[in-house]
Amino acid sequence: MFDIRLHGDVLERHCVDFICERLSGYKKIWSEYIGNDGNNRLPNISGLSDHDIGKRKLFSQYHYTCLESVICMLQNVREAEGIKVPKLTGADMIEPYIKLMNIFVVFHSHAGRIRDLVKKMGEQWQLPNLATHLNEYYQRRNNILHESKAPIGFVDGVLKILVPEGDTPDETKWAGRRLWYDPNSASLEFLHEYLAETFADVVALLNNSLESLYSTVIKPFLREKNIELFPPAVDSNHCSTTASGVSASMDDFET
Repeated sequence: MFDIRLHGDVLERHCVDFICERLSGYKKIWSEYIGNDGNNRLPNISGLSDHDIGKRKLFSQYHYTCLESVICMLQNVREAEGIKVPKLTGADMIEPYIKLMNIFVVFHSHAGRIRDLVKKMGEQWQLPNLATHLNEYYQRRNNILHESKAPIGFVDGVLKILVPEGDTPDETKWAGRRLWYDPNSASLEFLHEYLAETFADVVALLNNSLESLYSTVIKPFLREKNIELFPPAVDSNHCSTTASGVSASMDDFET
């Protein structure tokens, strides 16, 4: 079995405490089904059919991209906490205001991507409802990306916003049929608090999905195929098998 603390790529090792504490499902799947050959490639598993090899390659991409989106969302949360808009008029408000608007949109884009990739992982393993609990956040994403901007306000330079409607219609939240000056558009929440709460919910639901994948289909598959991954041996000419790049998605073109 691979140890993500030792054998993960640079992003996984950087975020390993977060992974261990809040994404235990990611760690289990990575350690027993994905791994890392030391060069940001999947270790070979003998005896797999061409279909299972291709399936594993695609799955590893979906799996890793979910982690990357989680870390991007966490960065969004941290950035939003530290931004204040000093004045409501004048050029000096533009930069922090635009940063906050961009954070808000990008955050929901990542939440939507997580839902899409969990759905694809579920479909790979004949679990079509795996992403159902993430639909709430996918619909919020739709209301942010495909509708006009949500109403906002400021309290001592801290931005408040009308949070987006999710999977269930709610007249107190933002959706395309609303107008900025509707009475219900006055129920604003602090942006940084909304992002932090939503982030915690998405991470918990993602982990539940990964844990379900692991226990329901991946672990039984590994047992059936008698598969057990082991890290490559370290010879005397190498100090480590630890990966040095950011996943197999990035090639190093430096000479």
